[in-house]
Amino acid sequence: MNPIRHRLQKFYRAVVPFEWRIAFRDWRRVRGAARRPTSAYVDELRAIVAAAPAARGVIAFPPGFGWTTGLFQRPHHLAHELARLGYIVLFMDYTERGAATGFQQVEDQLYIAVLPSGVQRAVFGVLDRAVVLTTTYQYPHLSVFRDPILIYDVLDHLAVFTELHPLESLKKWHADLLQRADMVVCTSDILLRETHALRADAILCPNGVNIDHFAQFGAPPDAMRPILAEGKPIIGYYGTLARWVDYDLIRQSAAALPDCNFVLIGPDADGTFAESGLRSLDNVRWIDVVPYSDLPAYLVCFDVATIPFVVSDLTAAVSPVKLFEYMAGARPIVSMSLPECRKYPVVAVAESAEEYIRLLRRALTLRPDRDHAAALLATARDNTWAARAAVIAAAIVHASNGAARTSNVQRARA
Repeated sequence: MNPIRHRLQKFYRAVVPFEWRIAFRDWRRVRGAARRPTSAYVDELRAIVAAAPAARGVIAFPPGFGWTTGLFQRPHHLAHELARLGYIVLFMDYTERGAATGFQQVEDQLYIAVLPSGVQRAVFGVLDRAVVLTTTYQYPHLSVFRDPILIYDVLDHLAVFTELHPLESLKKWHADLLQRADMVVCTSDILLRETHALRADAILCPNGVNIDHFAQFGAPPDAMRPILAEGKPIIGYYGTLARWVDYDLIRQSAAALPDCNFVLIGPDADGTFAESGLRSLDNVRWIDVVPYSDLPAYLVCFDVATIPFVVSDLTAAVSPVKLFEYMAGARPIVSMSLPECRKYPVVAVAESAEEYIRLLRRALTLRPDRDHAAALLATARDNTWAARAAVIAAAIVHASNGAARTSNVQRARA
């Protein structure tokens, strides 16, 4: 992203209230489209619920993670697995210009819900005690639900979301969600410890992996073929390129290992990658956003997979999705010293730039090691999205029985 454009967007988000931004987005995107009465959406939702009388319940994911962006993140995976566990899942998405609104079925009992903001309260109000699985920054969307069973998914340090909302708003929403939620779920040990100060009943549920997805890949992608043709070992990274990536570490590594190509895959989310100057290095290659469906074909081209993050309070709380995907791809992994990476013996963790470079060299020798690959796959099998969804489902059952809600009311009165 252009750095100037990024700063303008950040200013816009800080100045214009969230509700105004969403209303303007809806007006701009659906203007000129055929208008549907609210009753049509209500009838559609009621038909979905009636068609699955044996469903375990209805789970809604508030908008914030687009289904069709090509990037499959934690909410997408959990939505898929919870539908497989027998829930009706409504994955809310923002309206797109010229696109149809309503409920689109993408899998058995999993629907994308694209509704104008003005009708959402009336439509979702017909649901009786729906389960809503929310993150901090989706808080403004919760008002459209009537008396929901609220599961608060604490994903990351609040500073991660300041590109979307001011930190003060995030802090206020976080405090309210800790008070209101029927259950609180944390993705990392550090987040869990912080949350336990206010919610002793919070539980741990890190990120995970769909192993079957990473076992399937075809021919090398076109973008990788000229890099592979050079015959050099490939040290790879994929994910968002933002302020938490240690660009200086990558620069030092590329200088120390000139006979390797460093491949960085992902969007320049905040302009910091463009500012880093890494693209000027002969052995650093950048590939923009890659759809989740294509990731296995890129990962299989790596000789070593890396997590070169700046070690900070922000990254210490991260449970990297890519960590488990790298494992499923059986690629040797080198990371800086993040607590969630130190938990797994199969991950080589560095305390300094010098150690990181040394571990990269060692990891290159592990690429053909079948025992190491087997250990990586075994660890991946212990950390699947199916297992994570089972934890969430158990939390939903616990919340639904009223125990958590009762304790929350007592806490509020104390």
